[in-house]
Amino acid sequence: MKKIILFFSMAIETLYPSFGQLTEKPIGTTTSSYGFIEYLPSSYKTNTSQKLPLLLFFHGIGEGGNGTTDLKKVYNTGLPTIIKNNTWKYKNEFVVLMPQHHNATSCFASKEIKSFIDYARRIYNIDTSRVYVTGLSCGAIGLWNYIRENPGNAKVAAAVLIAGDGRGAYNQDKCNIKIPIWAFHGLADSTVSPKGSIVTINSLNTCPDPKAEFKLTVYPGVAHDSWTRTYNLSAGNDIYAWLLQKKSPVKILASLPDKEATSISKIALYPNPSHEVITIKSGNREFENATIKISDLSGKVIQTLVTSEAEIQIHITGFVPGQYFVAVETADKVEHLSFVKQ
Repeated sequence: MKKIILFFSMAIETLYPSFGQLTEKPIGTTTSSYGFIEYLPSSYKTNTSQKLPLLLFFHGIGEGGNGTTDLKKVYNTGLPTIIKNNTWKYKNEFVVLMPQHHNATSCFASKEIKSFIDYARRIYNIDTSRVYVTGLSCGAIGLWNYIRENPGNAKVAAAVLIAGDGRGAYNQDKCNIKIPIWAFHGLADSTVSPKGSIVTINSLNTCPDPKAEFKLTVYPGVAHDSWTRTYNLSAGNDIYAWLLQKKSPVKILASLPDKEATSISKIALYPNPSHEVITIKSGNREFENATIKISDLSGKVIQTLVTSEAEIQIHITGFVPGQYFVAVETADKVEHLSFVKQ
């Protein structure tokens, strides 16, 4: 009897996610490599054209853990605390995801941040031109490195980095950092030097055009915890309104050079109609982290896959006979195909 009740409760959570509240997602309950805390406002809907901005929060070193029984540690400070206490002014504006780093003695690495951002963009019905990142201390340091390794990355529209150190990131790539950044630091911080924000932002603002907006706010007499007053807005700096003004630039296929435009076109789907398997193939090169979504006639997404191969086979024996639609999303564009399941 206990097993039946547990299965039923898990099914209900899958079909009717918790809107307007925090939900813990331990490792093993999703396809993410990380346990995380999810906040879905009441305005969030799946499989509709109404898409909300996404805000990703990366914690400091003190909140690291195993992603399961330690997941509650993420609530300890910063934005998660404010959302949990139901004191967040912008509780209806963003989908918020807050992953836990599995190593309590190190920061998120750039590739780990990229992995989670890719997961979030793939799974959630969000506005992909309005993906924002924020982090404090160790989380901010990881984000500085992520931004350095992905200059001008259209997957992130803007960043709020608190008590971090971006000097290493700037020294590596100088003026190649083109994502809008608002950095905060306490001038009495003895844990992470204020120079980590001050020197970096000032240096970025000396870069020639074109460049992004780089802002700096310092708090005299404030130690390492410069994030509480920033996230709860008590210092008068509305970071959320600033983020909502930012959008990633839209890449227009027609403006690409002919050679590049040709290389991402000519996607084939066969056989069509099919009974058991369909093949989706890029005619000119490998898909670059492409997301493939299959929808039925009602518009419901019934299968999502990610691939970097030039060719992928999808088994459709379990599909109900009828017509289906396929969207192949790459960094450059989205192409739409269809097929019939016999």
